[in-house]
Amino acid sequence: MNKWQLLMVRHSKWCDQMSGRGVPENYITSTRLEFLRKLQKNKCIYCAIEMQTENRRKKDGLTMERIWNDQPHIMTNCFLCCKSCNSKHQRLVR
Repeated sequence: MNKWQLLMVRHSKWCDQMSGRGVPENYITSTRLEFLRKLQKNKCIYCAIEMQTENRRKKDGLTMERIWNDQPHIMTNCFLCCKSCNSKHQRLVR
């Protein structure tokens, strides 16, 4: 298993705990992240660019986004998108 999945899950748990959303039983897992990556054919859900995990801070870096921002990173509330689209979407939501 790659390190990127573990880092994403750990960071998401920290963010959800800090914001009071909690960490329920159906929380996102490393296995689910890999499944989403395969399901999406390693493409951003918004722009279809191929994403990379070597440096996820770059514009084509793989990131995770929640569908409903008032809910935690649970299995049914997450999909993958590139850093560029995730950043743009965050600006639009606020």
